[in-house]
Amino acid sequence: MKIKIGVFLDNMGLTLDEAMDTSSRLGVDGFQIYVTRGEMLAENMSAEARAAFRKAYESRGLVLSATCADFGVSLTDDRAEEIVPKLKAAVDQAIDLGTDIVTTHIGEVPEDLDPKVCDPMRRRLEEVAGYAEGNGVTFATETGPEAGAVLAALLSSVQSRGIGANFDPANLVMRGYDHMQSARDLAKYIVHAHAKDGKRNDGEVALGEGDVNFPPYLALMGELGFDGFHTIERESGPDPLADIKHAVSFLRGL
Repeated sequence: MKIKIGVFLDNMGLTLDEAMDTSSRLGVDGFQIYVTRGEMLAENMSAEARAAFRKAYESRGLVLSATCADFGVSLTDDRAEEIVPKLKAAVDQAIDLGTDIVTTHIGEVPEDLDPKVCDPMRRRLEEVAGYAEGNGVTFATETGPEAGAVLAALLSSVQSRGIGANFDPANLVMRGYDHMQSARDLAKYIVHAHAKDGKRNDGEVALGEGDVNFPPYLALMGELGFDGFHTIERESGPDPLADIKHAVSFLRGL
């Protein structure tokens, strides 16, 4: 089946230019990158630097599938008030860099949607997603800490069309959730996906070695109308770059 394959540059263990060159040689369609530190942090990136970055990846025939603005702070945390301006800055930056998707983690959504947890989370989501919507960007929270139905219930209560989901099947599997049902539950919100594998109630493994059954999973995503990127993410293992190269071949072979 033909899908858009991306890679997460930060997982390669290479310099930015080396990672883009490697991605180009692998023949993938695009990539995702963190914008939370160093030269990629919005406040550190001038207009000239943003234009140069965009020119650099476009000259290699790549597409920026999404940026990742995960600052490691739950939106239930009081510290999240300090993160909201950074998330808005990441939205502005995404436009300059040439993508309309910003992904993040928002923290764990309780199954009972406890208002003490969900109300501040929803308020901050509405602020950032509303800002994103006004700029033609989707602010997409990543799946994993909770079942898809629980996350969908929260997202449905957010009063903004700028809210979305970054679907990671391995995160769900590793927590013991049904990734296929979660995809169905979140279908209308999914704008980006991670191609990652894991063992149920265990940890991450190389693509094809875990409990994400990719052929039916990818077929389901297509049936649900998803035509965005499946971006390979490899956050562990002794040789992530080798695993990323294997993952590209694995996905192409399906």
